[in-house]
Amino acid sequence: MIKLIATDMDGTWLNSDKKYDVDLFEKDIALMKKNNINFVIASGNQYDNLKTRFPDNIDDLYFVAENGALVAKGNQILAIEDLTIEEINEIRRACNEYRYPVVWAGLNSAYVLKSDGTELYQEMKKYYHKLTAVDSFEEITDRLFKMSFVILDKNVLDLVPEMKEKYPNLGFVAGSEKLSNFLCK
Repeated sequence: MIKLIATDMDGTWLNSDKKYDVDLFEKDIALMKKNNINFVIASGNQYDNLKTRFPDNIDDLYFVAENGALVAKGNQILAIEDLTIEEINEIRRACNEYRYPVVWAGLNSAYVLKSDGTELYQEMKKYYHKLTAVDSFEEITDRLFKMSFVILDKNVLDLVPEMKEKYPNLGFVAGSEKLSNFLCK
């Protein structure tokens, strides 16, 4: 008997236009509820961004967001895997070495530097429903669980092995050809 169905979003649940068949999903979710089947949205995306895609069914869904760093049932957060201060400091060292624009992901928002410009902010707003531009990352008081490099000048898949070798205590996921995420293990 099926008790749980889980799906990734990008390239799996969503089509190339970042949409899905809402009418079909409404029928499916009603059938899942009737049969006590849980539906899980699993994604590297921001939790608040994922919720915007299912406005009429939030309370009926489980979310595994931010590459597994945040787990929620509807609007209730069940678990968060924060970065430790040691991991944050090591990520900062990598930021100083690689000098790409970055996005820090936290519980209340994602964060970019104002000095990286409005173009970066607007581009990241496509991926982060809650996004804040800050003067310095040191002013963030949020619970942090991920940092992403925004790499526009080369394929991140070429950089991941190098980063893994230099920073073996951190985990890496190449979110796309242009975005590389630092995650705690």
